[in-house]
Formats: sequence, C-alpha cells, structure tokens
Amino acid sequence: MLDAIRAKSAVRQELAARVLSNWKFDADPAGFHLWMPIPAECGWNASKLALQLRSQGIGAVSAAAFATDGNPPEAIRVCLGGLKNLDECEDALRLIADTVEYPHHLHLPVM
Repeated sequence: MLDAIRAKSAVRQELAARVLSNWKFDADPAGFHLWMPIPAECGWNASKLALQLRSQGIGAVSAAAFATDGNPPEAIRVCLGGLKNLDECEDALRLIADTVEYPHHLHLPVM
C-alpha cells in the first residue's frame, strides 16, 4: 500500500512540475505537497494568495502558518494529496499557475 501511495504522489509531483514549469517550487518527488515561493513582482503576498486559492477549493497555506521565528518566507504550501483524481489535481495546479501569473484577472468586472 505504501508503494502505491508513493507512486501516486510521484505522478502528482510530475504533474505539478509540468503545469507549474514557469514557477519555482520545492518538493520531495514522492511528497504530498510542494512549497512555492511567491515572487514579489507577481502582485501577491503569500497570505492573500493562499486565502484566494482556498476560497477556490485548493489546499494552500501561507508559510506564516509554519514559521517559528516570526520571519516567514513569502511562500505557500500546496497540498497535492487531497484531490480525488488527477484531472482535479491538474485543474487545481492550472488555477494556481493562472492566479499567480494573472492576479489582475480576479479584479476585472464581469460583463
């Protein structure tokens, strides 16, 4: 069972590497999550981005939740293990990439 879980995690990490190829992130190849630094030029800070992503059903948490020294990096932790299937995982990763790349789209009026 453990091998099956590791294999599933590895597939999700490969998917993340492909979908988020324009963004830096750190992850264990068999891990259940990834850490994504938030570049200052993208227009987000980690807390606001994590909140935005969570409001869309994505398991994202600001690095501030894990910091013990009062000086957290501008980064988010994204859970890859909670989604039911690979299509949902890919959709979530694409939403992350689009949200980071195009933050102004969230504020445009809809007609």
